[in-house]
Amino acid sequence: MKQHKILMVDDDVRNLRVLKGILAPLEYDLREATNGEDALLQVAADPPDLILLDVMMPGMSGFEVCRTLKENEATHFIPIVLVTALTERESKIEGVEAGADDFLNKPVDVIELRTRVKSLLRSKRFHDELQDRYVDLQELEQTRQSLTQMIVHDMRNPLTSLVGFAELLTQLNLIADDDRARQYLARVRSGAQTLMDMINTMMDLAKLEAGEFVVKTETVPIEDVLDQVIDGVGGMVELKKLRLQIDLPDTSKEVQADREILRRILVNLLGNATDFSPEAGCITIRSELVDGCVRLCVIDEGPGVPAAFREHIFKKFGQIEGQRQKFSTGLGLSFCKLAVEAHGGKIGVADNEGQGGSCFWFTLPVLS
Repeated sequence: MKQHKILMVDDDVRNLRVLKGILAPLEYDLREATNGEDALLQVAADPPDLILLDVMMPGMSGFEVCRTLKENEATHFIPIVLVTALTERESKIEGVEAGADDFLNKPVDVIELRTRVKSLLRSKRFHDELQDRYVDLQELEQTRQSLTQMIVHDMRNPLTSLVGFAELLTQLNLIADDDRARQYLARVRSGAQTLMDMINTMMDLAKLEAGEFVVKTETVPIEDVLDQVIDGVGGMVELKKLRLQIDLPDTSKEVQADREILRRILVNLLGNATDFSPEAGCITIRSELVDGCVRLCVIDEGPGVPAAFREHIFKKFGQIEGQRQKFSTGLGLSFCKLAVEAHGGKIGVADNEGQGGSCFWFTLPVLS
């Protein structure tokens, strides 16, 4: 069993002998310091499990030592008992403000000292065990993330081939005489590209969270990117008989952005709008110039997002419950948030005023 380390700090060696005499039979590892400066050095070299600290010492007082240790993240959770002859209410308040965990009055009562020491050491042991488990969980999470990244990376190679061969079939017109086959091929391409976007999202999320994602900005015409996005989700739009309304004023048709990342942001937002729109509904894509930035909005006529959940849906695997159904946001909106912020923009969701549904919006800088 671990031997608990207790640091006793007092400028009077007689008081140290008294404390040692009381605690020695309990077989603790007892250390001594006769001033505040020495106590801090000992704690830095080998942190104890508990500190018994005299208040009235020449030089650095016990209050100052306590405050210094509690303000340090590495020593914040070490229990500190102030041992003092002071009984004024103001002194105890000062001790509490300094971060002391308990108080003992001089002369020290044997049973009281032993009982409080045992109690605080037990609490410290529980804290240390929780900290150890937290570190273990962090290591397991890191291992899980590494394995996930390896699997996702390996999945991307065969999927890249699938996308490439579907593209070749289209470009070479090898099935040009069969309209139905061309439609099916278009859906294969769209589905394969969707899977590729999901895989890239998982890989890029890890980079974004680690601050390792590189944004390659250029002047991007929004209309060009929208043509690609709409082509990718066209099958679902047709299936649900949705109408797309595009409103891009001349003043807000270009942004400074990473073209591919902008495409994926819009794919996620338009895909969400398509999923939650009622059949034969309308989805509006609008841009406007606001405070030197282009604000892009994707507006649907679906069930909307309750105000209480509008921050939560941008977290990984966020899930909210509406009046009629449950919405699982997966990784898409989390990617959108981090990607927009990596561009120096902002993202959010509001009501589709007057018509029901949601307005997902984000801002990006324009060419200055």
